Amino acid sequence: MVERFDQVDKELKDIKKSQGHMEQDILVMKEDVDAIAKTVSRDARTLITHGRRITRLERSQY
Repeated sequence: MVERFDQVDKELKDIKKSQGHMEQDILVMKEDVDAIAKTVSRDARTLITHGRRITRLERSQY
């Protein structure tokens, strides 16, 4: 019986260790997604601004 408890205890420790690693990986992925989102947002704003400028230039030519 004691051996079984020791085995269960070891398995729980392994699960907690794995969970800790997964949490770290998830935090890294979240940081990556946030950085990508900021870049995409900035690029989208730039495209919108350039689109407006191009439209104004095209209208001013006629």
